[in-house]
Formats: sequence, C-alpha cells, structure tokens
Amino acid sequence: MFTVGAVISVMHGVQQLFAPEPASDFAIAYVVLGVSAVLEGVSLVQSLVEVRRTS
Repeated sequence: MFTVGAVISVMHGVQQLFAPEPASDFAIAYVVLGVSAVLEGVSLVQSLVEVRRTS
C-alpha cells in the first residue's frame, strides 16, 4: 500500500517538473502549514510535560 502511494507521488512529482502549472491558491497552503505548526507544538508540549513528570 505504501509502495503504491510512493510510486504515485513520485510519478506526479516528475510530471509536474516536466509540465509545471502556475501556483494559484496559497491560502490553503498557509492554513495547512498553520494547523500543522499548532499540532506539532501541542505534541511537543505534551511530550515535554510527560518527560518532566517521569524525571
């Protein structure tokens, strides 16, 4: 399953390199990056709290 997904991703990447489309909507990308940063921050805080609790 993961191999198929990886192959499709590589194929799509190669196609985009040879026939690029202009980027149009950056708002969605910024929202995804923001949500990702918040979730990673929450994960970091939870892990730090757990480490300090067990030390």
